[in-house]
Amino acid sequence: MKITKAYQFRLYPTKEQEILIHKTFGCTRFLYNQMLKEKKKAIKPIVIEVVIKEKSMLVLK
Repeated sequence: MKITKAYQFRLYPTKEQEILIHKTFGCTRFLYNQMLKEKKKAIKPIVIEVVIKEKSMLVLK
């Protein structure tokens, strides 16, 4: 039998720490969104190429 425990903590950051936390999460969110945009941009031509090949195969039959 597996027993799972969880601990819950409450943090009370100072104003300076709170500002740093907000900056860190804001930067992380920005970077994540930029990388997601780059990934979508890189995948889009591949998807279009597959669709074009499928249509041309249908024409050949």
